[in-house]
Amino acid sequence: MLCLTPVVHRDISNKNVLRNSELEVVHVSDFGTARLLRPNSSKWTSFAGTLGYAALELAYSMEANQSCDVYSFGVLAFEIILGRYPGDLVLSLSSSTSSP
Repeated sequence: MLCLTPVVHRDISNKNVLRNSELEVVHVSDFGTARLLRPNSSKWTSFAGTLGYAALELAYSMEANQSCDVYSFGVLAFEIILGRYPGDLVLSLSSSTSSP
């Protein structure tokens, strides 16, 4: 049985994903901030990643795990669907509701 050590990338964003024009082939790049998640080691970390893509719980706990990458991927997927960064949509909605 092959047992692999899990890896947390910590910076999945539109700058670290390579794709062809048809979106048929997609690769995650830039593993400079990636960490191995060994069972007996600390998962505590300093912040690494791109603001807006980093999981909110990482800011509170500073504990890196696979959930952080899942959150970042979700933001990236939402960006692909919308055609723009989702935070821009939130900012435009909040500014339009606060205008008199």
